Amino acid sequence: MKKNLVVFASGGKTGETGGTGAENLAQKLPDRVLVFISNHENGGVKHRADTLGVPFVYFPGPYTEQGYRELIEKICAEMGTDKDDLWYALSGWFRQVFWLPPERTVNIHPAPLPLFAAMWGEKLHQSVWEAYGRGEITEGEIVMHFVTPKIDDGPIFFRFSLPLSGIKNYDEYRETVRIIEHNFQPRMMELVMNGDISWDGRNPESLRI
Repeated sequence: MKKNLVVFASGGKTGETGGTGAENLAQKLPDRVLVFISNHENGGVKHRADTLGVPFVYFPGPYTEQGYRELIEKICAEMGTDKDDLWYALSGWFRQVFWLPPERTVNIHPAPLPLFAAMWGEKLHQSVWEAYGRGEITEGEIVMHFVTPKIDDGPIFFRFSLPLSGIKNYDEYRETVRIIEHNFQPRMMELVMNGDISWDGRNPESLRI
């Protein structure tokens, strides 16, 4: 198999925090992951890339069509690959995405959509737990969807409902979400890359599962 999966992950700004989703993808799909990309130069994603021996690219922006295009063109030139062979996993990527092909770009969102759209990171998890505490929801959710320029608006192909009544506190909720994400993200990503899940990148009704 070609190493043709590009993983975007923000992670923590410094030290070893964050980036566990990217690490998990590389561990579960070692023959597919080509490179980690982060908007933090020396954060958790860089640390995990170095530990795993995965190439790392720092992407400070601009987060525009031109910025993403130049980034991918640079990666293709340096790694000897073709952009038409690449797939993209957003795994805790806290930036809006442009230019990347919608039919080959996938995001994982650890909360119900569309209720908690356009949110990410710790703020997202806190918002879900607080909504549960107010009695507004009874379940969390892990969602995977294709990516379009409008945040969290692409076709959804995977939903995993998480009942919250049996979870004792916020820390247990966060850890449970992480475990579910790590279990399903590599499996679903592989199905997408193998063509078992697909869409044409334009019409949501073309989604095939």
